[in-house]
Amino acid sequence: MAIDVKSIIADAFLHLCRERNLSKITIADIQVASGVSRQTFYNHFKDKFDLIRYVYDSRVIALWKVPDQLNMDYYRSTLSCFQQDVNYSFFMQQAIRMGGANCLPDHMYEHSLQFDRRWHQAHYGSEPMPRELVFASDYHSAAAMRMRLQWIADGMPYPPEKLVENTLRMRLFSLNDLLFHQMGDASPYVKAAMRIDGLYDEWRFSR
Repeated sequence: MAIDVKSIIADAFLHLCRERNLSKITIADIQVASGVSRQTFYNHFKDKFDLIRYVYDSRVIALWKVPDQLNMDYYRSTLSCFQQDVNYSFFMQQAIRMGGANCLPDHMYEHSLQFDRRWHQAHYGSEPMPRELVFASDYHSAAAMRMRLQWIADGMPYPPEKLVENTLRMRLFSLNDLLFHQMGDASPYVKAAMRIDGLYDEWRFSR
């Protein structure tokens, strides 16, 4: 079995993040903790920011994998993402405060924007979405990410379920009629609201 060097480095880095301030951790510290050489580190990562982005992709949003976008449970998928923010709060609360080129918040915004565009396009159909709908998708993607980053920075003062509810209700109010008006109560945003209100199972069994 091949050794996953990137994973070894990431695990060592996360261990260090529990012990000291992320901004103070050096590449040399990561080398010692992971047992890899400096050259091995740079064979896999450009710098510490590259490692931070890898940890985010491979640990924090590792469950945010959608093999079938048309059948994705948007509520559960979003909740799993925010729950991982809590599980990795020791890392996230430090990482989002590190600014500069290639910083984690920029990466998070871009990932969210691209995902939402693909997800909305999958539901829209084979024809490219008009610019107005792309703008609406991008706008809500950025707004939701802004609220998520603020929630993390504030120490996650309320549970992830509440953040999901706030985010999805705004999408239902603002995006549902633009993107899913022909789907009725089969709209993924309507179904997400049903989950929030505890009505989803009743709706599913009535069909």
